[in-house]
Amino acid sequence: MRAHAFATGLALSLTAASAAAHHSQAHFNLDPAAIETIQGTVTRFDFRNPHVYLYLETVEADGSTAVWELEATSTPNLIRRGWGRDTLSPGERVTVDIHPAHDPSLHIGRVGSVHFPDGRSLSATSGGPPAPANLSTTTLAGRWWGRGPISQTQLDRTTLTWELTPKGQAAVDVFDGSQNPQTRCIPMTAPTIMLYTSIFDVTLTEERMDISGEWLNMQRTIYL
Repeated sequence: MRAHAFATGLALSLTAASAAAHHSQAHFNLDPAAIETIQGTVTRFDFRNPHVYLYLETVEADGSTAVWELEATSTPNLIRRGWGRDTLSPGERVTVDIHPAHDPSLHIGRVGSVHFPDGRSLSATSGGPPAPANLSTTTLAGRWWGRGPISQTQLDRTTLTWELTPKGQAAVDVFDGSQNPQTRCIPMTAPTIMLYTSIFDVTLTEERMDISGEWLNMQRTIYL
């Protein structure tokens, strides 16, 4: 009984420790005007899902050192933007544009771009391979890549251009990024989910259309 209780407690503590490493995006100031730039030495680079992490040792203004834990998006998104498992190595000096934490005492941030001493730069939030030219199809079935204008960091913003009812405008006026389910890695609903730069597989029958999204294992069924 005692051994079983110990094992259960250990499993729960390990689960909690793993979950603690994931930061809700609500922790970060995602306003483009809030981006900060830090420079330091890579101590660790974890290229894995659901988020890639970069650990950077920096020299603070008072001369002390600090290790920043910097979170990026998932590996599929980064791979299409030119990243890979060997993009960063311990001991490498880089400059990183980050969305900092709302709490300035926390050494955490959301990666925007990484700049290398040789002049190269990699974005973690935008970009990707060019779309092939002159492609066409006669069916919605198949594999699609979202090319919408949705930024993965601008969770508290909207690009709506159509006229809203007074009730709709009131909802927009009080909306902030913490209300967006994506900050907790919960998929957003349609149609927004369809505008992200990720892969979608569409199967089509006479009765229904099934859409499977690469990002967050999104599943959607449309009955025809």
